[in-house]
Amino acid sequence: EMAVPCGEVKSVVELLSDPQLLARNMVVDIEHPKLGSVKTFNNPIKFSEIKAEVQPGENPLDPQIGEHSAAMLQKLGYTGEDIEKLKKEKVIWV
Repeated sequence: EMAVPCGEVKSVVELLSDPQLLARNMVVDIEHPKLGSVKTFNNPIKFSEIKAEVQPGENPLDPQIGEHSAAMLQKLGYTGEDIEKLKKEKVIWV
């Protein structure tokens, strides 16, 4: 006799209200800069001494497109005038 590993496949809506996931802080509300409070899934890996999960209300999102372009270009030696020219030519988003 052979055993086949298997498990229930749930929809996202079912997962967002799953008691086990809620008890393990696997579903959190985060603050999105444009959408407001949004439910998302947390990091499934838990460490005893390292914080690797999102806390409710945090904003763990990556920067917006172009959010740091000007600062990075300045560090590379571009002047404000250079950056404005790149913006006008639609080479970069800032």
